[in-house]
Parts: sequence; C-alpha cells; structure tokens
Amino acid sequence: MDINEVETAIEEFRRLDKPNSGMVDWWSFVDSRIVEKLSDRPKSELVECLTPHEITEAKMFFRSFDADSDGKITLREAEKAYERWFASLWSKVLNCSDSMTGPKTNPELAKRVGEHVKVNVKIFMEADDKKHGTVSWGQFLRDQSIYILAARRNSAPLF
Repeated sequence: MDINEVETAIEEFRRLDKPNSGMVDWWSFVDSRIVEKLSDRPKSELVECLTPHEITEAKMFFRSFDADSDGKITLREAEKAYERWFASLWSKVLNCSDSMTGPKTNPELAKRVGEHVKVNVKIFMEADDKKHGTVSWGQFLRDQSIYILAARRNSAPLF
C-alpha cells in the first residue's frame, strides 16, 4: 500500500469506529457495506423502495427541521435543529433536566456539540443539489433514502 491508500484506510476505520474504541463492531461494518452497495443505485430508485411508514417517519423528521413550515430547510434551520438535537442528546448522557444546561455550562462540551453540528449540517445541506441554500422535501427524501434503507435490519430467515 502506498501512503495515500494507508491514509484512506485509516480514515475509513475512524469513520466506522464511531465510539473511538479502537474496534469496529459487526453492525458498523455491515452498515457501511450496505451504504456502499446502495450508493451504486440511483437515488430515485431507492426512494421507490421505501415503505409508507418509512416515508411518514422521514416526513416527521423533515418537519421537525422546517421551523417556518415553508416546505424547505435553510442552513440556519438545520443548524438550530441539530443544536437542539445534540443538546438534548448530551443532556440525556449527562442526566441533566434542561437540554441546554450541559453545553452552556461546559465550554468543552459546547465546543464538541458545535463541531458535531457543523459536520452534520454540512452533510445535510449536500442534499441541496440545485445550490439554492435550501433543502426541499424531495431533495431530503432522495438524499436520506439510502440511510433509511441501510437502517433496516435483515429479517429474512437464515435457513
């Protein structure tokens, strides 16, 4: 392997090692392979594979980001939604009653939440394929369908 291949392999490992444990568990590995395989298919085809329940769940998620209910999510709406979500997550981890207590009173935690928000907003806004500065419901569903499908667990019988 040359140095670029080694660096790529290290990046891939770090991406899969979500808890930074130095190991990749089976489901993280399988999920990454599923996303890789599904990414070979057109996004519009993936949307057609979604169940009505999955579409309803995605619509609820979309609406939670669309603060002004105009059918589009702006960069600022995405930032605010991710800030709320990560603050809520951290409050559960820290067992705080107020979801903003942890990040507000802990500068290191606020920095980490901010980093997570920045990364996730960047990924989210990549759905804006027309570069209008907003993500529509259709763009969102096309972009997220790969992850919705990858989140399904195989329930087929083994034998």
